[in-house]
Amino acid sequence: MAAKGIDVWARLKGLLFTTVMILQSVVDAMLYNESSTMSSNASLACEVIKIFSRIAFISSKFGGLSAQGEGSFREYRRAFYIALDIVLASPPHGERLVQTLVMHRRELRDGGVNGSHPALLAFTGYLFMTAEQLIDQLSAQCLLEEVLPVCRE
Repeated sequence: MAAKGIDVWARLKGLLFTTVMILQSVVDAMLYNESSTMSSNASLACEVIKIFSRIAFISSKFGGLSAQGEGSFREYRRAFYIALDIVLASPPHGERLVQTLVMHRRELRDGGVNGSHPALLAFTGYLFMTAEQLIDQLSAQCLLEEVLPVCRE
């Protein structure tokens, strides 16, 4: 039975690695493609961040975005933070991104995912990390109506 658990995490780690490498290429293309507009880059960067949010439960098992040192997944952090920088360069996108992440978290809770479930905890940590980086773009209303209620749960 334990061997199957190891096999599942090995497959999930492979999924994480593949996803990160593909999205890192997308983010790099956004950085170096001069023909695209900032708005379209920001929209695409938001999608990258949303995809990463969906696999936060996998990345958290391997240290997530906060992992440092030799065993950390530098490519993951690099792709995440560059995508965030692109979003930061186009202000209205940051607040909408946080609202979308909060809405997805709410849907998970409404769908019956327990507040202490590891997948929801990983997603919530990812949401807070994203909101923290985008704090300059978040209105007081967004902070009070979207982010603060998540903090209180």
